[in-house]
Amino acid sequence: MFASLLDSTTLKLQLHLEKLEARLGLLGAGICVSLLLLFLAGIYCAPGFELINHGLDYGRLALDPLDPEGGNRFQNRILTPLLGFLLFLKGPAFIVLPLLFATAFISALYFHCRSVSIDATSVLGICCLIVFSSPILYTLHFAGYVDTTSYFLLFLCYIFRKQPIRVFLCYSLALLNHESNAFAMPWIILLSGYQSNSSGAQHIKTGVAAVLAFAPFLMMRHLFGDSATHLQFDFYLNKSNLADSLWLQRDNLYYGIFQGFKLFWCFPIVATLLALKNKKFHTALLITGIVGCAGAQLLIAADTSRLMGLAFPAILIGAIEVWKYLNGIQFRRILWLLIIANVIIPQAFVGYGVIVPFHSLPVALYMKFYMGVDVWETAWI
Repeated sequence: MFASLLDSTTLKLQLHLEKLEARLGLLGAGICVSLLLLFLAGIYCAPGFELINHGLDYGRLALDPLDPEGGNRFQNRILTPLLGFLLFLKGPAFIVLPLLFATAFISALYFHCRSVSIDATSVLGICCLIVFSSPILYTLHFAGYVDTTSYFLLFLCYIFRKQPIRVFLCYSLALLNHESNAFAMPWIILLSGYQSNSSGAQHIKTGVAAVLAFAPFLMMRHLFGDSATHLQFDFYLNKSNLADSLWLQRDNLYYGIFQGFKLFWCFPIVATLLALKNKKFHTALLITGIVGCAGAQLLIAADTSRLMGLAFPAILIGAIEVWKYLNGIQFRRILWLLIIANVIIPQAFVGYGVIVPFHSLPVALYMKFYMGVDVWETAWI
């Protein structure tokens, strides 16, 4: 009974999406889907309406991002604040820019998946895998964080994986947005061999492009090094920081990793097992490498569930691999059942020794105006 209801619902969704695509094109439909999903995600996790914590620093940096004497602790993470300056989205208005990049990311995801002949209802579900997970929900709740810019650029690296020059451009920009994207370099090189019989030469070209992408990043470090002393390599790699990061995660490490994508972790796990079974060792190495690189960040920082967002390509590749293995009806059933179950599981930020629940917007507003509890003010800072 439930399966037939789910099938009929997804069929209706399919028809509506195809009509939307016929009217607006794939990109236009992708933008509409992105805006709708972000709106629903905002109801799900109570979005922030003011810049908070790091977002305040990014908003201030956007006022004058090229001032080496500004003393902003995130001077080296210049890309999104610079765009905010150029687009007049600075100070409090900076809150809009990460949301625009979230829209661009999900729109590009929809466009790409439809371009490779995945049915519209499945693509909508694949978009939900990202929107209703830490990569988007964290940025919605903690307003002003620039992670969505990184995810958009890294997704472009996935799309352009056979084109080293474009990989260089996208990855160099990602590094200028946040130094943690350095952890993505191993799997960016591995991407060049995904879904193809790429030669060693292709891997070498992509590897060279990824290494050269560090040049603008290092130049920016040299230019603004004194403005962000606590974000230098010796800050991250000193014994005190390493010990603090591990100590702060001692109680909630596994729960924090789980909260990155909750039940959606099933896709990379199943896809890896299928790849090993079918002797697709490169795919298995790629998926596990993506998760491993994201997890390696936990050695130097303690915002566990947020940092695991860097593993988003493993979720996408895992879903695509499972889609290729199953027929359309089976895949859609599993996909949407997981989405429904995942939404029921409470979302939270886990890290730095705390768990911050993401209440739904109606609940958050009720708590604020009728109980005197501001869920935004009780967040970790």
